[in-house]
Amino acid sequence: MLSQKSLRLFFVSEMLQAFWLGHFISIVFFHAMTMTDFHISVFHAIMAASMFFLDIPTGVFADKYGAKKSLVLANVALSLAFFSYVLSFFTSYWVAIIGSALLFSLYDGFHSGASEAYVFRVHKKHGQESSYLPYMSRLHASASVTTAIASVIGGYLYIVHPAIPYTVQGLLMVVAIAVSTKLENVHTPPVHTISLKTQLRECLRLVKSGNGFVWATFLLISGTATYEIFNNLINQSYWLETGISVEKFGWLGLVVFLMDGILVRQTPTLSKWLGKWIWQ
Repeated sequence: MLSQKSLRLFFVSEMLQAFWLGHFISIVFFHAMTMTDFHISVFHAIMAASMFFLDIPTGVFADKYGAKKSLVLANVALSLAFFSYVLSFFTSYWVAIIGSALLFSLYDGFHSGASEAYVFRVHKKHGQESSYLPYMSRLHASASVTTAIASVIGGYLYIVHPAIPYTVQGLLMVVAIAVSTKLENVHTPPVHTISLKTQLRECLRLVKSGNGFVWATFLLISGTATYEIFNNLINQSYWLETGISVEKFGWLGLVVFLMDGILVRQTPTLSKWLGKWIWQ
């Protein structure tokens, strides 16, 4: 029998993460802190670069200590990132806003692989591997709907006070931390891994010896940074300059994330159809 309690707890934790009140108002929030567009671009560039460099260490941690601990740390990092936003707003303390970029990167590293690995291992433990993809599609679709609703609410909360959306998000993540500590411990199959120190040393060796690797690293970081800057800075600024009020801005998020949820929900059907089409 599949452990429904573990999956329900995991679902609650993921929905608390997805309730991103400040997703479509982040640029307005930064401008309220008197940050220029250049400062905002630097913020997102730092976040993109740190995501790249933190991916290996966080992956090694998940392999060594388990997906549950990685998910707990992901929630801790996200909670601290939101509270850093609030701290920087009230104090104009630039170290706090840069720290939040690194914390968002830590969240991404701890969460990205561990979340899917945890769900798969829970299904595998109970012999229900075939239910993994339908569950993940429902999860991601629900997360998109949750973010869509949160985007609308966030705009109205911002009008009350710019720091309220991120304060509420930080508090919700404290709840998510408590929820994730109750997750079932899933056995991690033994794998042959090298130490983190050895992996980092090997990465540095490749950087020094291979120009191709250096260019690939540079292009990956610059490409990710460009995407982050466009998606968060240019895109939001464009819509705001058209005259849309902040409280109505979140409704754009409602449309975008509802469409995303509908498409993600069709993943199992599309995978089966594509599989049959490819192997015909």
